[in-house]
Amino acid sequence: MKIKYLFLLFVLFLGFSFTNVSASSINYNLQIDKDMFFHENIVYNVDSKDIKRDGTYHFLTYIVDKPVYFDLDESVRYKKSRSTTSTGYKVTLRHDYSYMFLSKTRIINECFTNKTIRTSYNYVSVTLSDFYCAHRADNIKVVINTSLDVLASNATTHNGNSYVWDNISNNFSLRFKVQIPPIEEDPMDHIHDDEDSGESGQSTTTQKKHANKVVILSLIAGFVIFLLCGFVLLKRKKDQLDNF
Repeated sequence: MKIKYLFLLFVLFLGFSFTNVSASSINYNLQIDKDMFFHENIVYNVDSKDIKRDGTYHFLTYIVDKPVYFDLDESVRYKKSRSTTSTGYKVTLRHDYSYMFLSKTRIINECFTNKTIRTSYNYVSVTLSDFYCAHRADNIKVVINTSLDVLASNATTHNGNSYVWDNISNNFSLRFKVQIPPIEEDPMDHIHDDEDSGESGQSTTTQKKHANKVVILSLIAGFVIFLLCGFVLLKRKKDQLDNF
């Protein structure tokens, strides 16, 4: 009896382990670089038992078999790679874009009832709620990595530059606000300023005053030359009349 009991536990343990190892999963990874460019990388580990090729639409089957688009308008495709695994397929989707295209992303528009995206001159804020795509996989995880200053987040865990949302289920919400870095000045601008100011280090104001003086002196010189030319012409005319 004891042996049968131990054998039953062993079988249950194997079944539990197999379920966890072979479960389909979705890992959504987003890298935000210092130039506010978004590098999206989505990894689908799809178990063969979740593939259904009976002619009806099934999300994971579609991901495995079809080209996948970044936007709902189907104008931009993800870069897609697919490989077979011991339990099914591994599909990776990649796309890089500016934060200005956040509102067009398929994952936001397909899976969240409420979405608010705000952009300002110094921050980008994303608030998503009422997630309804938890049925697509046994395990869904979101990871955002950035070296920029994060102003707000409701991540499950936070470690250094990495913000993680895991154990995602229906009604999941995500809040993330990141600061847009100020535009860096080009060091060459200062070099050009120094060159333009001359060795004496004149300021821009001094240069403008000097330029104005040159213009005024040029006008005066032109006027004087004009008078001299007129005087010469008049004298010649008078001499001609006298000789006549």
